[in-house]
Amino acid sequence: MKVFLCVLAAFSLLLNAYLVVREIDGSAGGGQHKQSPDMQHTVTVNSIKNLNPLSTDTEVKAVVTLHKGGIAYDRIRTFTVTPISGSSEMAYREIADPIEWSEDSKSATVTTPDFTLTINVQP
Repeated sequence: MKVFLCVLAAFSLLLNAYLVVREIDGSAGGGQHKQSPDMQHTVTVNSIKNLNPLSTDTEVKAVVTLHKGGIAYDRIRTFTVTPISGSSEMAYREIADPIEWSEDSKSATVTTPDFTLTINVQP
């Protein structure tokens, strides 16, 4: 009986460890950013993939973010598009000029092979 309980405890520990490890987000990727003409906002577009081999979420996805100020400042909005056609987490780093700001800095348009998104800075 003791052997059975030891095997059961070991199995339980291994199963719990597996379930915890597969939830770890090992996201990596790259993309581009562009600041508005009035320097008040920044838009980033990144292609990201979870590199954790045990994760169930391994699709490459697009993340578009509007920041107040530079990219290190407050996030205002985040949009996620999944899946995207690129198979690499660096797919959006290679796009030529995907972000275009309006001259009055009131909107930005992000154009990728997968979607076109126009973001209004003021709702």
